[in-house]
Amino acid sequence: MKKGNITKIAIALALVMGISLAPNSVQAAKSKLAGKLVQASFSDPINLCPSLSSDSASTDVTTYLFRGLLQRDWKANLIPDTAAAMPVISKDGKTMTFKLRKDVKWHDGKPMTSADVKFSYEFILNKAAASPRYGAFEKISSITAPDAHTVVFNFKEADSAVLPNFEFGYIIPEHLWKDVDPAKAKQHELNKKPIGNGPFKFVEWKTAERVTMAANPDFYLGKPKVSEIIYQINGNQAVAMVKAETGEANWVRVPEADIARMKTKANLNVFVYDRTVFDGVIYNLKSPFFSDVRVRQAFTHAINKKAIVNGVYKGIGKVADGSMHPKNFAYEPNVVQYAYDLKKANALLDAAGWKKGADGIRVKNGKKFEFALLTNKGNIMREKLTVVLQAQLKLIGVKVEPRILEWNTFLAKYVEVSKFDAYVGGFVTSLEPDQTIFYHSNKVLGALNRGGYSNKAVDAALEAGRKTFDNAERKKLYSTVQKQVAIDQPMTFLVFRREGLAVSKNITGARATDLIRTNGEEINWSIN
Repeated sequence: MKKGNITKIAIALALVMGISLAPNSVQAAKSKLAGKLVQASFSDPINLCPSLSSDSASTDVTTYLFRGLLQRDWKANLIPDTAAAMPVISKDGKTMTFKLRKDVKWHDGKPMTSADVKFSYEFILNKAAASPRYGAFEKISSITAPDAHTVVFNFKEADSAVLPNFEFGYIIPEHLWKDVDPAKAKQHELNKKPIGNGPFKFVEWKTAERVTMAANPDFYLGKPKVSEIIYQINGNQAVAMVKAETGEANWVRVPEADIARMKTKANLNVFVYDRTVFDGVIYNLKSPFFSDVRVRQAFTHAINKKAIVNGVYKGIGKVADGSMHPKNFAYEPNVVQYAYDLKKANALLDAAGWKKGADGIRVKNGKKFEFALLTNKGNIMREKLTVVLQAQLKLIGVKVEPRILEWNTFLAKYVEVSKFDAYVGGFVTSLEPDQTIFYHSNKVLGALNRGGYSNKAVDAALEAGRKTFDNAERKKLYSTVQKQVAIDQPMTFLVFRREGLAVSKNITGARATDLIRTNGEEINWSIN
């Protein structure tokens, strides 16, 4: 039997029996990680070009390889990063001028200049590239680079939502990408072997195994304390957590259901924090099952959110009635509420023409209400959710088939091409209130509106919200969005997530804060 198989069996037995490896085994594993930060995860990245990827696994990796114009401080305020200062914004909001640092280099030694910044955002705006970031920057009319360290963004109209988007590391090296056909960019080798400007350099990517990155000695903020970061890809979250317990990894994200257990591990510190993440059931509004708003409202009445939060999420997290996080300044608490009420749910389904048949399953025009509820393999919480939802929806005469799919298959063959009736998923939301990407009916602007939601009033409010920098006015407009979305229920919003971060006790300097987690500071943790 291969050594790797023996290790997997040992880990599986430890999981099933609830035992840990001996302290000496843990210590031996830790000694192999001297100076290395090994993050145990469970999803393989899709590609490593930050302006082309949209999945969380890819983002986890590219965050170390690429830096943006801005970043966040520990109070979540925007501050300069590769920019030398915050941008100068014209009075009409139509011009934004950035001055760049002069000490930023690409990993191949070339200096980063305004030409790279100009090229990168023009690349995103090139429709042939099909970048999921297009909607964030589509108000840009032109970009100029008057000198090597100045870049000027000109806008068709004021766009208050654009500034936070400069936080993300979407800048790519022009000298390497300029000859790449945008229409074929996703297949290019630079997606597999990226050259960035961040604190770590790409070393190798072994599919379904790991991505290895080495500290960049020329990083403009100083060489990271961590010598190497390994993004370790495991089969699922359970195995990822075992790797941290046994010392084969030294940090891992912990879902709500496992926080209490992981806190008992003598070799780990566990930090718990709010995330700008919500989980829910996303409906395909073109599906014959979910095109009628009464059906979606019925489902929301039939789903016992409190039971789900208390059971699946172990009481950690908050019941969600929308996608705007309660700590966002534009959060609107006064939206229509859907109390758990099977009587209302049944009445709404009856009114929508779905009548119970002799076997208890609802039927309309000869078609039974049977559908596959998809989610991604390896995500413990979502896998559990599909089973709970199957049981809850059975009570209203709906037959649900939980279908667990490998991450890349789930995204590429079903979600991204809208080949689903409904799926259990989650979204990371911005610290800013603009949620055009979730709800706008324009497929480019609403890049994550995969269920095909369309409401003219919502489109108008989202567009108006981006035209003003007045937060009081923005709050009113985004309140309109939240209230209308609550009525239309393109998703059944379930929970605002919290999360644990389990870090080996031989690491000092680790911390996690609500909404911004580690804020990228893990690159300077000390590993003893």
